[in-house]
Amino acid sequence: MKLGNCYEVHGRFILENLRERDHYSLVHAEVMGQGELSGIPYGHCFLIDKRTDEVLDMSNKRNIRMPVAVYYLLGKIDQSRYWDDDLGIVNRTPKIYEYTPGEAIEWMSETGTFGPWELETENGY
Repeated sequence: MKLGNCYEVHGRFILENLRERDHYSLVHAEVMGQGELSGIPYGHCFLIDKRTDEVLDMSNKRNIRMPVAVYYLLGKIDQSRYWDDDLGIVNRTPKIYEYTPGEAIEWMSETGTFGPWELETENGY
């Protein structure tokens, strides 16, 4: 599986955008893959714009902005039960860690990484 740059891109956004960062939460979550990665849970990082209740995902040179509810539905982020065409009904515990900019900076400083810090997926990190 090709690894992306989601943790670094969004962590750097928090570090570098002093005026804007307080409007965002940094999120580490387990998402369910689509397409080639269908049915594969993996760790992902994105931002939530608290002013608009939208996700901002700039990983892998994208600029995705959509309502949180839609993004979470597409990635099966907060679903504890869902249908998978290959597996049937899947039951799982959603894994979502939301950080304020201050908390994210503290984690980055303490660990020396952009994350993930607390998130463990079924496939590791």
